[in-house]
Amino acid sequence: MQSEGRTKEEAMYINKSLCFLEQVVLALADRRREHVPFRQSRLTACLKDSIGGNCNTRLIANVWAEAAQIEETVFVIVVVITLFFQ
Repeated sequence: MQSEGRTKEEAMYINKSLCFLEQVVLALADRRREHVPFRQSRLTACLKDSIGGNCNTRLIANVWAEAAQIEETVFVIVVVITLFFQ
C-alpha cells in the first residue's frame, strides 16, 4: 500500500512538471508575452537554456498508424500544428 501512495505522488509531480513545461512552451510561442515562467518547476528551470536560449530546438512527435492509437496520434498532430503553424 505504501508503494501505491508513493507511485501516485510521483505521478502527481510528473504531471505538474509537464503542465509547467506546457505553460513555458506556450509562453515562448506567444511573441506578445514578456514573461516566460521558467522557475515554476525544476524541469523547466533545467531546460531554460535549451528551450529559451539562442539555440535550435527540435520537436519529435511520435505518431502511430494503428487504429488503437488514433486518438493519441490526432492529439499529437493537433499540438504540433498549434505550436508551429500559428
